Amino acid sequence: MYNYCCWNMDDMYDEDLQRMYPRIYSRIYPMIMMHCDSLERRYGMMCSIDEEEIEKACEEMYDRIKDEIEDNDDDDKSCCGMRQYGRRRAFNDFLRILLLNELIGRRRRRRRRPRPYYYNYWGY
Repeated sequence: MYNYCCWNMDDMYDEDLQRMYPRIYSRIYPMIMMHCDSLERRYGMMCSIDEEEIEKACEEMYDRIKDEIEDNDDDDKSCCGMRQYGRRRAFNDFLRILLLNELIGRRRRRRRRPRPYYYNYWGY
């Protein structure tokens, strides 16, 4: 059997995987992108922020979205027994993970990997 290359199949698999994200992710991720964009405008591409700024950003994002989270309590029956404090801390950890992942991904995207210089590479 031959191995045919089907470019559209890769896109279909990606779309299927993207549909599996929880609904809350589609509400949170644009906020994280906007915050990372504002950090890049303020500090530059290779910004390095401290832990206090990340904590403050997570608190601000949580305050903006906490009403939507409370409205969606009926959707998630497995978290009904959790106390509000533990749930808030877990959600802040989730925000922190997404924020740090986006910042690291943006850094990696713009950094050039050092390539060795080969003298007389083309035989000249």
